[in-house]
Amino acid sequence: MEYQVIKEWVAQEQFDDYIDEATPEVKILGMDYTPSAVLKEVDPTAYRLVFDEFANHLFEDGTAIEDYNDENLIECDECGIYTDDHRDTLCKDCDKQGEEDA
Repeated sequence: MEYQVIKEWVAQEQFDDYIDEATPEVKILGMDYTPSAVLKEVDPTAYRLVFDEFANHLFEDGTAIEDYNDENLIECDECGIYTDDHRDTLCKDCDKQGEEDA
């Protein structure tokens, strides 16, 4: 399978957007707070656990997070695509191209 690799801060922004879209804003004494910010501050352990689940879903859908869950991926020497195929340092498309050029 081929993967896109994103930075962790990008994944966290996506995660925060997901929480904020799924949950109404929190009002305290007439002030509004985003649900992601509240969860992150009030229960950082729960925030991290749910982020882990979010990261796993991203990975299953072909998106890995750099320095988080990309340790078993190899970057293709030709095109830079990441793959979990450890048989070669070229992705299947570049490997096919090399065979065609030979």
